Amino acid sequence: MADDSWLRATVRSRWQDATAGGGPHTACAWRHNYQWLLRVARPATRVVLTLSLPSDAAATGLHAPALVVLRGNATPADHLRRKLSLTEGDLVAHAEPQLERRVSLEVVLEPSEAPYVLLPYLHMAGAESPFLLTVLCDAADEAGGEPAFTLEPVRMATDWCTTRVQQPWSAAAAAPHMPAFLSNLHVRFSVTERAHCFVFVETIGVQTDMRAVQGIQAAPQYPAIGFVFAAEEAGHPPGQQLTQLPASALNMEAQPLNGVWYECYLEADTAHVLIPYLGDGQTVTPQLQLAVSVYTDVPHALGQGGQPAPAPAVVEARVEAAWTCETCAAAFPRRECPFGVVHDKMSRVETIMNNCLAFLDQVIAATGPR
Repeated sequence: MADDSWLRATVRSRWQDATAGGGPHTACAWRHNYQWLLRVARPATRVVLTLSLPSDAAATGLHAPALVVLRGNATPADHLRRKLSLTEGDLVAHAEPQLERRVSLEVVLEPSEAPYVLLPYLHMAGAESPFLLTVLCDAADEAGGEPAFTLEPVRMATDWCTTRVQQPWSAAAAAPHMPAFLSNLHVRFSVTERAHCFVFVETIGVQTDMRAVQGIQAAPQYPAIGFVFAAEEAGHPPGQQLTQLPASALNMEAQPLNGVWYECYLEADTAHVLIPYLGDGQTVTPQLQLAVSVYTDVPHALGQGGQPAPAPAVVEARVEAAWTCETCAAAFPRRECPFGVVHDKMSRVETIMNNCLAFLDQVIAATGPR
């Protein structure tokens, strides 16, 4: 309770690693940012949102904070999932990026079946910082009544099923018209029931000159990237390299963006393959990585094939949470068990260490004794 007529919710969080995705002006990376679901109970509810950075972060000139309010996913089954795409009418309000330590946004919201999505971000993808998000509402709770608003994060247990594969762009350098194209990285996945699916191909590691003086920021120079997406034909040996593309294959032509993506529905008991590629004349430095992300509303199975890439893939899978706690579920049905959160983080650390050890083993095997 802020006072007799205002309610306040405060979030302390941090943009770090993949969650430092930049804003909706990027084609793909923004969806990695933490997202919060906001519901209001009364008509014409006035909400004041404030996003604050620590003073030392603002002083570097690399952090231009901003805040956007979006309409949630229209499909009821997707209401608790993160927002992955933007269509006309999804933008409710936007506090544009500013070279300031704090930005605020005041908006009047109506009750909605789908929750609103709050997306705080820094203008430059990859910039990291702690932040404080405050939500103020001018309608106090009524005794025994419905709360004026609720705020919760998008949780892993109710989010999309997600898989991510990361490789150097050298593993997918050939364009579709080149003889070596079918030797590019193949990312295969399959579903056993009809699935709403998003596939993304992104470039990671592009640096830019983001200066502290407004008007002279240099935009990142992204290589032109694209991908071919196709259903594997019946009878194709699983895991083997394609010898030709099916006639129904979709070619998302190369564009000089941070990422390209595609949304579709997949039929039950089907397998699909995604082959990323660089556009003609594109050269990349060793630090530029490609990341392929697959999001589905039902579990999917991942399998890689084709020409082996020079480095092991980094794979992160997000499925229904395996950790369950009867005590927390009974007392706080919409909250995660804190022990489960710690367990999940430790499992992720273990996966990262395993990937690092596998990479070192491969390097040692390739170089041999000195």
